[in-house]
Amino acid sequence: MNEPLRRVALTFDDNFNPLSRSALSATDFTCRAMAVWPARTPIPVIFIPGIMGSNLVSKKDKPAWSPPNGIPEAVGELASRIGQKPKTRQTILNPKDATVWNRTESLDLGSNYPALDDAEAGRRYWGEVWESGYVPFLRILEDRLNYPFEDLSGKNPDAPKREKAWDEAIAGDQPHPWTPITGFEALTEGEFASRFGKVYFPVFACGYNWLKSNEESSDLVVKRVDEIIARIAKSCYFKKPEKVILVTHSMGGLVARRAAQKLGDKVLGVVHGVMPTEGAPVTYRRFKAGTEASWDGIGGWLKNLGAAKVLGWDAADITCVMANAPGPLELLPTKRYPPGWLKVTDGKKTIELPEAGGNPYSDIYGKSTKECWWGMVDPELIDPAKLLKTTTKVTAHKLFLQNLKQAEDFHDAISGYCHGQTYAHYGDDPKQPSFVSVTWRTNGDLSGFTSEAVLAAQRGDVDLLGPTEARIGETSVRFKLDGKDGPGDGTVPAPSAHAVADLSGIRTVFRLQGLKLEHSDSYKNSTVHNTVLYAIGKIAQQLPLNSDGTTG
Repeated sequence: MNEPLRRVALTFDDNFNPLSRSALSATDFTCRAMAVWPARTPIPVIFIPGIMGSNLVSKKDKPAWSPPNGIPEAVGELASRIGQKPKTRQTILNPKDATVWNRTESLDLGSNYPALDDAEAGRRYWGEVWESGYVPFLRILEDRLNYPFEDLSGKNPDAPKREKAWDEAIAGDQPHPWTPITGFEALTEGEFASRFGKVYFPVFACGYNWLKSNEESSDLVVKRVDEIIARIAKSCYFKKPEKVILVTHSMGGLVARRAAQKLGDKVLGVVHGVMPTEGAPVTYRRFKAGTEASWDGIGGWLKNLGAAKVLGWDAADITCVMANAPGPLELLPTKRYPPGWLKVTDGKKTIELPEAGGNPYSDIYGKSTKECWWGMVDPELIDPAKLLKTTTKVTAHKLFLQNLKQAEDFHDAISGYCHGQTYAHYGDDPKQPSFVSVTWRTNGDLSGFTSEAVLAAQRGDVDLLGPTEARIGETSVRFKLDGKDGPGDGTVPAPSAHAVADLSGIRTVFRLQGLKLEHSDSYKNSTVHNTVLYAIGKIAQQLPLNSDGTTG
């Protein structure tokens, strides 16, 4: 038959049975409806977003956090934050009150997207994650993983031609500009043909309450995996899935590493994107100065100013949320981050913390501003809404220390670990500077003081945007914070991102350079898309298939 074909949209019922619908037409309308159904052997792909990449709602069903989609929402979010007092921020972003929000009303895949419809995207939890930052990537995954051939009509089943979008993922031994820094094996044409078109990779999402500990969030991932497997198992069309693949962004990688430990052989493999493997010094800095608004041209600077106002303008805005939330604290540099990242200097004499073999949790993070001028947390800024007085008998700072202990315990639980089939990519670009270290600098002279005296000095006058007075004996010394000092992706410094290559179980790591890869928007980059397609292709080889595409 040579009649023209039109592809009709695919959807699924509650039991994950595929459905396609088309209306009857007049006999002289010769364009035939074509329903394209996927292969019957499923390997679910579950995307886990970064911090602040999940929609949250309060117990009163009011939005607690929703990353803005597009300019109108961004302007609205900025307007709601301008003039917002710390006590209001603390009340809204309360870990105990917030839950994940599946914001299905924001999903609009469009009538020209036949792989699945808005309703099924909602059932796959796509509405839990940042729509404009992540959903376009989820669409790409769903389409390219499951419909990788140019001709979907089945007219040439023996020699289907793959889509050009796969060309870079099957690029040979040294794909440019991926820069593999660990062992690399190309995805071959044979490997591609052995899985794609024979396996269905349904794409799901798993948002989480990023204010809570990633330990709790990993339990949510475990539960989500079981829910997904149980839903697909009800299908009359698909086989029950045996394994899942986890794809992560940023802090979602920490969540996934812990979840993989708990899930065991239910995880076939993991793909990490721009993961802060060993934390980020900027987390300490924000406790002292709020969110940085870095210069990136006038347009970029104005955008960064708006982002800083939304995320936390000064130390008061940051502390009232992050000191009460274990999740953000788990972005602090771990014991494995290179020592000496916190510096105090006059340009000649430099003091560095933590020392090699030191403990940053007690040596840096647990220090309050009442103990020393550079202490991370000001106890007076922790509970402006006076919420803790009604829920706990301990002081605000003691509650912070309990949260900090959760962060340390979580870091210890995943220390050195990743799943045995892990692939990763990260940005290492001088044009995307990051805080490799945090430096307190003075124009004064520290040569007359011992390092111990400088570090033990009490705090004098302070600006919540960073500048701080240290009283060293009878001498007053003013310190300011330096700006970004090393390559990365604008948020995660290269040393932390690179550390994924040192984890046990790692397969291949791609060091992406020259792309000006920006942290929050990394999954909008086509090279990143291709590294993920490659990684999923390699991971899929670990599931044995019969010649007819079935398992077992």
